[in-house]
Amino acid sequence: MVVFAWIAAISLVLLVVSAFVGDLLDGVLDSIDFTGGYLSSASLLAFTGTIGFAGWVSMYAGLSVFVAAGIGLGCGLVVGTGAGLLTRALVRSPTGHQITSADYVGAVATVVTAIPDEGYGEVTMTVSGHPLKLAARSRVSVDVGEQVVVTAVLNEATVMVAVTVAP
Repeated sequence: MVVFAWIAAISLVLLVVSAFVGDLLDGVLDSIDFTGGYLSSASLLAFTGTIGFAGWVSMYAGLSVFVAAGIGLGCGLVVGTGAGLLTRALVRSPTGHQITSADYVGAVATVVTAIPDEGYGEVTMTVSGHPLKLAARSRVSVDVGEQVVVTAVLNEATVMVAVTVAP
């Protein structure tokens, strides 16, 4: 019974440590992983921890060590597989689009500081849900409140705009 309790305790401690230390164990596991990404420190420690905990509970209930080991192994396989599937899904999940200045072209903006002929003003716009305020140039003068379309990016903080034509 004590062996199962120690297995559970050591696995739990290692799981907590690996959560705070980072991917320390995963770096080692990556070199021996033949499962296509299902083997991780989380899945391995969930597997061993569940063996220990389920075995300890089974022995506490009065079952023999062999039955407790079988129950622990079965529960460990279920929990470890679930942890592996979840970890793999989280690691391989797509991330959000990183907004770059190339995303500005074609965006509709509103002039907040008037733009003189061949001069600079300011526009605000929303790109992928993120509000932006940028310096803007235009070939013609544009008044405050007018809608414009970004036609080019001059640098990270400045865009070239054109007045939109009302339908």
